[in-house]
Formats: sequence, structure tokens, C-alpha cells
Amino acid sequence: MIINKPIFVAVGKLYLRAFDARAAALTKKNRNLSTPPEYIIKLRGLREEAKERRKVMISRSKVRETGGKGLTTIDPNSTRPDIIPKQTEPPVENQLQQYQ
Repeated sequence: MIINKPIFVAVGKLYLRAFDARAAALTKKNRNLSTPPEYIIKLRGLREEAKERRKVMISRSKVRETGGKGLTTIDPNSTRPDIIPKQTEPPVENQLQQYQ
């Protein structure tokens, strides 16, 4: 069974949210929280695996964008001049000057 379809991901997130809300409510009432069911443990594991796969895919795409220049950390807030696409044609002004 393919479990990475959007509907399964959405339902899994909903189950985890509901279980976490239940756990918070039980803790607030000072009641004993039993161990999570096996499916909750599995859903959490699948979610962590998906997060790790996304991190790997993002880092691979960043390395491809930079041409493999040894990028080791990714800062989404930084602006790096070496990943700006190089201009292949001269600006229009230069082209016009060539024909005058």
C-alpha cells in the first residue's frame, strides 16, 4: 500500500494532532498517560523519515544550483551571489551599440 498519497498524509497528521491533544488534556488533568498505540509510534516514525528525505532533497537541489561548490549548510534567509544565474547575453544597450 502506498502511504505517501496526500490523503493518507493528511489523515496521519490529523491522528497525530488528535493524540497529542488528548495527551495534553490528560496531562493537564494530572491523569496517567499510557504508552502510545503502535500506529501512533509508526506514524511519528514515518513523519520523521519524510522530514529527513525533504532535507536531503533540499540540500541536493541547493548543491545542483551552486554547481556543487561544496555547500554544506543551507541558510534560507541568506542571499548568495554565486547562485544568481549568469547572464548569457549582453544587455540590450550593448546589443544596440554593436549595430550603430
